[in-house]
Amino acid sequence: MKHEMVLGLDHINVTAMPGEYENVRWFYGTVLGLREIVRSYPLPESGPLWFTLGNGIELHVDFDGVPHNHNSTRHVALRVRSLEAVTEALRSNGFDIATDGATRTGACRCFCRDPFGNRLEFVEGAAVPSEAAS
Repeated sequence: MKHEMVLGLDHINVTAMPGEYENVRWFYGTVLGLREIVRSYPLPESGPLWFTLGNGIELHVDFDGVPHNHNSTRHVALRVRSLEAVTEALRSNGFDIATDGATRTGACRCFCRDPFGNRLEFVEGAAVPSEAAS
């Protein structure tokens, strides 16, 4: 049996343009309801914002000044309790939602772009374990 060197996911990092600090707090904190992590050490005013996703996983948002590719399929997939609640929160705040059916495990999902161009996937329900190649 192989020794697993990677134990799991620690955090996800997405980016936003400088000057979008309060919009990041609004989208991830207010619209999606994530709790911001208050750090015990000082950061520059333009430093990253961190949010907790649960299970010890964090979402970090850096302000890098690099224009985003709104056509990229790179994305973060967030598991949600209710896809209906998420799509309602997004639509009521003016976000377009795209759907393409179910995931490989049959879970319902949808996609949107955050205000900063990052593609987000929302997957409903409990995680299904993956089978690793031997």
